[in-house]
Amino acid sequence: MWQAPALGLAAEAFLMTVSQNSGLLRDARIIATVLGALVALMSMQLMAKHRSISRRDDRALSQLEKKIGVSSPFEEISPPGGLWAVKISSYQLWQTGLLLFVLTNLGLLIFLATSAKVLSF
Repeated sequence: MWQAPALGLAAEAFLMTVSQNSGLLRDARIIATVLGALVALMSMQLMAKHRSISRRDDRALSQLEKKIGVSSPFEEISPPGGLWAVKISSYQLWQTGLLLFVLTNLGLLIFLATSAKVLSF
């Protein structure tokens, strides 16, 4: 589940570097910015889909355990406590981080699209 967002972050790093390179044509920078936003959105969608499928599988396994009369070994294990970092949802944290990349790319896109007009006056 986590490989796709990690690869997406590598793509983001490359595309952010391209979009901020003032030595490149503005059109190339705009394309890199749009692609960066798309990569982040695709990573968010893929994570959401994987999470949904994983939760479906958890429900199916739970129903099967009840049907055959087997208790889940996870019922006896209490969730970890302690550090705040363990208590927050990694899924929500990653979705928020990826959304920040989308917003950053959109901000860069607006800047790049309007900067030529501003500088030409």
